[in-house]
Amino acid sequence: MLNDDGMESELVGYIMLELNKRESYSFIQGLFVEERYRHRGIAKRLVNEAENYSRSIGCKAVEAEMRDYLFGFYSDLGFSIYKKKNDSTYLISKNLERNKEIKEDGDLER
Repeated sequence: MLNDDGMESELVGYIMLELNKRESYSFIQGLFVEERYRHRGIAKRLVNEAENYSRSIGCKAVEAEMRDYLFGFYSDLGFSIYKKKNDSTYLISKNLERNKEIKEDGDLER
């Protein structure tokens, strides 16, 4: 894969969003970072970008389905559980209306 400068690059992660414009929310369908690139803040940056994009098109919340072992990750990003699906899976949500845009470095835009 070539980047904008024509240099070789590789895909290290992705996030997929489903948009529900009628009900004004987006849903994280998939979030993945290659194992050798984990623990570098990439997943956090992907979620922040998804939040910023969702907010920019008028979404009031971001939702996702989460396994229990990811609770700390999503909780640190401001998500809350709103429904338990089974013993280890939850539906989570983050209200975007009260949060300002998050810059790439994770600081709040003032």
